[in-house]
Amino acid sequence: VTTEAAVVFPDVKANSTHFGPVHALAQAGIVSGFPDGTYRPSVAVTRGQAAKILAGVLQLNTQNVQNLQYTDVATTNEYYGAIAALTQAGIISGFEDGTYRPNATITRGHMAKMIVEGLRLQSVGGESSFTDVPATHQYKAYVDALFTYGITKGQPDGSATFGVNNMVTRGQLATFIARAKEA
Repeated sequence: VTTEAAVVFPDVKANSTHFGPVHALAQAGIVSGFPDGTYRPSVAVTRGQAAKILAGVLQLNTQNVQNLQYTDVATTNEYYGAIAALTQAGIISGFEDGTYRPNATITRGHMAKMIVEGLRLQSVGGESSFTDVPATHQYKAYVDALFTYGITKGQPDGSATFGVNNMVTRGQLATFIARAKEA
C-alpha cells in the first residue's frame, strides 16, 4: 500500500487500521471524502452514505432504477440511485413504516446485514459468542457470517460484544467492506 491516501486524506494516516481500505475505496472512485479534502474516518456513517458505498463496491447500476416507495427518499436525494439499486437487488428493505431514513446513522447490525446480503456471504458453521447478539437476535446470522469470515472480532475494546446497536464510523465501514471483499 502506498502513502497516497495520506496525501489525498490528511486525516487518514499510513499507520491507521483504516488506511488500506479507505485508500482502496478512494482509488476505485467509491469514496471521495469531503470538500476540505478530509475523509473523517471517525465520523458516523449515515444509512444513505453506506448505501452509496456498498452500491459502488457491488458496481450496481444506480441510474436505471425503479421508483422507490420509501416516503423519505425523493428522486432528487443524492443517495436515491444507490438506495433504489440495493432495494431492487433485495439487499435492503427499509423500515416497516415505509421509510429508509437515509440521514440516520447506520448501526453495526444494519451494516452487518447489508454487507452479508450484498456480498452473498453465508455462514459456514462458525458462530460468534457475542453477548449482545443472542441466538434469537434479528442480526444473529449476519453477525455470525462476519465472524466466521474473520471480518469482525467484536468491539475494539476487547469486550465480548459486537455492538449491534452502535454506530459505524466511516473508517470502520471501509474496513468491514475491505475484509468482506477479501472473504
